[in-house]
This record gives sequence, structure tokens and C-alpha cells, in this order.
Amino acid sequence: MKKISLFSLATLFAMMSFAQEAWLMVTNASELAAGDQVVVVAKDYNYALSTDQKKNNRGQIGITKEGSEVIINSDVQILTIATGKVAGTWALYTGSGYLYAASSSSNYLRTETTLSDNSSWKIEIASDGTASVVAQGANTRNVMQYNQQSSLFAVYASASQKAITLYKKVNAEGIVKNPAIEGEQSFKESTQVSISYDSALKVYYTLDGSDPTDASTEYTAPFTITETTTVKAIAYDGQKSSDVVEKTFVKMQILTCAEAAALCATTPTTEQYIIRGYVTEIKEAYTSQYGNITFWMADTKDGGQVLQAFRVKPVSEVEKGLQVGDYVEVIGSLVLYKNETPEVNAGGSVEKIADPISGVEDIVVEKQSTKFFENGQLVIIKDGIRYNAQGVRL
Repeated sequence: MKKISLFSLATLFAMMSFAQEAWLMVTNASELAAGDQVVVVAKDYNYALSTDQKKNNRGQIGITKEGSEVIINSDVQILTIATGKVAGTWALYTGSGYLYAASSSSNYLRTETTLSDNSSWKIEIASDGTASVVAQGANTRNVMQYNQQSSLFAVYASASQKAITLYKKVNAEGIVKNPAIEGEQSFKESTQVSISYDSALKVYYTLDGSDPTDASTEYTAPFTITETTTVKAIAYDGQKSSDVVEKTFVKMQILTCAEAAALCATTPTTEQYIIRGYVTEIKEAYTSQYGNITFWMADTKDGGQVLQAFRVKPVSEVEKGLQVGDYVEVIGSLVLYKNETPEVNAGGSVEKIADPISGVEDIVVEKQSTKFFENGQLVIIKDGIRYNAQGVRL
């Protein structure tokens, strides 16, 4: 009989324990209880709050999302839920302290060793997983969010940054792993959709908004969509099934500058648009240090300041030298900055494209002449001038 070393047993048990753990999205605050372990994740980005406690905020670390599950690594900060100091709140314990909102004048997210009102968080969660996590102390920069531009997690006076979600550690034994729907979510003409899944499972999907079952279309290969579509998928292991996962792919609208400016105050900052127009003013020329350019654009060459393309990235070398009068296509989300400046959010792209009215030849419509007899003489009127039959001006 072969002997199994203690090391082998320990390794085996560790592997078994790891295999039975999963991190699933919390979709209702009632799912949370003291002692639960959670991680904070950017809702629309593949980043989680990391173990890197900077002086005034928390860093980000890359993760993988698979439907309602997230795959993490050792650099993701695991937080233990504890009862907050304020009634109806939770504390988020890192293992060495509590996350807290540290200021009313700056966006400081720090860690303190003693539980306080500022480290007591009121947590509300929408059905899509969007989490409102608000500290209940006197410090008014207290809404935990993800700052995509600065690549960090911090606290703000309002929901001005990117939304977050919470994922809770659960026992995954007997759970059918969710499939993951992949593809470019915002597209111009078409996008290819693929679904990744455990090869031992069968996956079915729908494109009409209905929930799939094992009677739906079986997924066998990537497919192409050309219109805004919600793809839903489910995995089966015999009679057991995974959660239904879904992802909406949006065909971007093409807008004029005026249309985009009008939308800035109302459209979600996650929605992408295609805006076409003329460069009317270069506000910040391209530099290799930052790799972006800021300019004003309008629907005519002399249209003035209609929409600002803020720190957008050139698609090629051509756009690095943009000039006033160039016709461009900008892709990005829209925002009304400080409630006054309509702009394409930082991080969008710009591409110089063909001017739709350049190269169109001027069409000269020659006016027809008028001919008549006057006092027995032929008179020809052309362009308002009178001529005789010999072409002599009268």
C-alpha cells in the first residue's frame, strides 16, 4: 500500500477547498450578513479594489468576469463584512483595519484600526448588481466608486465616477459554472459574439430577450450580430443548469455635434456614440507624454464651440497632427462637464475621415436666355442683359 505524505494531503485538501469556492455577484443587500467575505469590483470594467492601500486611495487589480462570477487573484482585497457602528450599516474589514471615508474636502479612502461612523457603510444593491456604498459619518466625500481615469478606488461627494459591484464568496460545490459571453459590446457595423464555457457542459442561447433553456439554440461557434441585441446564455450539466447570463451589444448611433451636445446632460456615461464633425479649435495639441488631444468640434467649419472632444486618443499617426477644418469621427461617451461643458469623455478615440462635401464639384446652372420680338427686332435677354440677334448689347 502506497503512503501519502502529509504534504500531498495538505495540497489535495487545499485544491479541494479552492475548487469549492466561487465569488458571485450580490444582487440584493439582503444577501449580506456579518462574517461574509466580499470583493469590490468596477461594474463595467475588469478591475477590483486591490490590497494596495495608497496614501489616500486604493489601487486597482485586473480580474476576470464570467457571467455573474468573478475570478480573482491574491492581489484582490478580500473584505470581511462586520456590523457597523451606525444602525443598519456594515463595516468592511481588510484584516488589519476598516475602510473609511477620510475627508470632506478630498476623495480619501483610507484604512483605520478603530471602527467609526466614517467606516460604517450603508449598502444598497440594485438587481443588476450596482452597489451604493455610502459611509455614514460626518465626512461628506463618502460614496465609494471606481475612478477609471486615475485607475483607483476612492470616495466622492456624489455618484460622479464609475459604479461598483460586490461579489460574495460562496461554496461552489454542485454549482454549474456560468458561461461567459464575449465580444465588442459597442460596435459600428457588426460584432462577433463568442461564448466560453467548460467543455463538459452544453450551452444554449437566445437573441430575442427571452431566457434560454435546453430547448433553445445550442452554441457551437461564434456568430455575428449587426443590430443592438441582448444575448442570453445558459449552461447545462445533465439536468442541472447554471445561471442565465446576458450581455447587451449596442450598435452605436451616429450623431451630429449638435445632437451629441444635446444628449450630454441625459445619456449614461457608459453608452458609446459616433460623433462626426469639423475641428473648429485645437485646445490641447497632441503630445507623446499623454498620448491624447483635446479640441472643439461643430457641424460646420465655422460652427464654433459646440462639442469638446476631451483627451481623445488618435487612431493613427495622422490624427496626431489634426488641424482646424479637418473632418473627424470621434467615438466615446458623453458628459456635461461641471453641468456646463458638453464633451466627449476622456478615453475616446478620434479618426480623420473624408469630408462629406469635399470633392463635390460646383454645379453651374446656366440660365436660359429669353427671346422675343420687339418693334420688329429680335431681342435676347440673358443674365438680365439685352442683346440683338448679332449678340450686340443693346
